[in-house]
Amino acid sequence: MALVAAVAALTGCASSVNYTLEPGYGKASPVKIAVLPVIISRKDPGASENQDIGRLFRGMSFERLRQMNYRPVPLEEMDGRLNKQADGRFMDKTPQEVARMLDADAVLYIRIAGWDKGKLPAYASLKVEGSYELYSSDGRRLWNASYSTKEADLGLDGKTMELGVIKAYEPRIQRFVDAVFSTLPQREAQQQEEKTFYQWLP
Repeated sequence: MALVAAVAALTGCASSVNYTLEPGYGKASPVKIAVLPVIISRKDPGASENQDIGRLFRGMSFERLRQMNYRPVPLEEMDGRLNKQADGRFMDKTPQEVARMLDADAVLYIRIAGWDKGKLPAYASLKVEGSYELYSSDGRRLWNASYSTKEADLGLDGKTMELGVIKAYEPRIQRFVDAVFSTLPQREAQQQEEKTFYQWLP
């Protein structure tokens, strides 16, 4: 018991992000990117948890693209167009068709394939697996990344561990998103944009 108490936390293991960046990415130079609704193939979470997980992955990915100087299509605007023109069934459309509907340079698909919880009296873990794919408006895959990470906690208070590892998963998703986007090139702010911003100044 003393050994268990001494090992208060196990951070678990995280593999490196596997990714491919196409040689023509710089030439394609996508700016306006549509972050599509997240596809969750793992059935373990309940419906409400699936919705929450998808919302967090999508929202954090949208914000990360903005921070990297891309111009993601506003989510509400995008969803309105998808519901109107594709009845919400964007997976039945090609990337070219989706990009055309959303007037975007590229479309981003996010898939969560694993959301595996482990729980014992003195142990809790959560393994997350997912992939990202970015397609240009002409259907070429420009970038893809897959990532798997697992975090666990070992201690005496089972409820605290479950809350910290399994239920309070927002920080986990943020770390996951940050790791994946570290493999996507940062877009440089355009000089013309800066010039336009300062034109009105005296």
